[in-house]
Amino acid sequence: MISQLQYVGIPKRFLALFIDGLIQTFVGFVIFFGVSQAELAVKFLSYAALYTVIQWGYYSLMESSRARGTFGKMALGISVCNASGGQVSLQQATLRFLGKALWIVIFYAAIVIALFARYSGNPDSPYFVLAGILVIVSLLLGAVGYLMAAFMPERQALHDRIAHTFVIEDDDPERFVPQKIILQLIAIAVVARLLFHVIPGVPLTSGSTQTNQQQANQKTSVQSQRESNPPNQNSGNTPNQNSGNTNQNSNSNANQDSSTIMRCGVTEQLLPPSPNSYIDGDWKVNFAVGIESHQSVLRMKGATGVMRTEFFDKQANKPRVVLQAMKLKVSPNGIWLLGSNPIDEETKQATSTYSPDNIFVQRAPSGEFTAVNCDNNNNLSRVSIVPVNN
Repeated sequence: MISQLQYVGIPKRFLALFIDGLIQTFVGFVIFFGVSQAELAVKFLSYAALYTVIQWGYYSLMESSRARGTFGKMALGISVCNASGGQVSLQQATLRFLGKALWIVIFYAAIVIALFARYSGNPDSPYFVLAGILVIVSLLLGAVGYLMAAFMPERQALHDRIAHTFVIEDDDPERFVPQKIILQLIAIAVVARLLFHVIPGVPLTSGSTQTNQQQANQKTSVQSQRESNPPNQNSGNTPNQNSGNTNQNSNSNANQDSSTIMRCGVTEQLLPPSPNSYIDGDWKVNFAVGIESHQSVLRMKGATGVMRTEFFDKQANKPRVVLQAMKLKVSPNGIWLLGSNPIDEETKQATSTYSPDNIFVQRAPSGEFTAVNCDNNNNLSRVSIVPVNN
């Protein structure tokens, strides 16, 4: 039974919030298990939006159900109620969640603005100041919003005031989470994971003026690279990669001439590399297309290189070796290795059945490489890339 509206103070509410945080962290890990750092880098906004939807389901659906609260609140014997002590509606629970998440939304906005300012190339950009102000506002809003519960007679935080809700002691032993709510939460989690892979990344560009300059610089760089390193070079010790079937080699050349790359739902601005971006030496590059393993050796020197790839061609029903010319480009999130003009090592002829590879590489602070390959047919594969005696 609900006691006579005994309002709950900050310590118990924060302990419930801590328990809920542990639960959400575990659930988020399970839902997004296997997502690489490279994907997160180009889909940060999608991840943040979908994770917010998952949080909405957890708080709003449970607080408006017969559970009258989250697992953390149930564990501590407290619940959310309306002014008369009854169960809150879904609309009230949603409004309460939005009031609670307001500071997080402002904080995310500050991060996006700061990244935009960073990639603009202007260290004195006023957007840095705006981002800093928003961070301070968000943290103050979050702190004041929760701490005001210590001073309100009915122990209401800001989000409780917005939604006209209260957090009270609830010793009802018959509280439970309806099966329907559990199924709805599972459905939200599954849909969120699927949407994460469907929604394209939203990279932050650096402004039209700089982009035009990048285009001019890149075209000049590409022409000089073509003159000094023809795409049909052949080397037995060179690397290769992915085989997403059937694609025109002209598509690869379009990648080189453009200042952007659009692959697997991601659009990225590309720049000529600086010497600091070079990955000179030999690299083992392994990935799979379906069940077919591709084992490659990549040899890079400056902004160009060659990749030699061995794989089993299921269409020809025999092993094949393909050579590709590779070109290095940099983006705000990492480096791209763009393949072009794949050559069959046996026939020494260009092959139209092998789709050129586009490998995106990042290096974590630990020194570990994270890479994905998205060929010109938009076949996405995870890549293992390790140096060979470099």
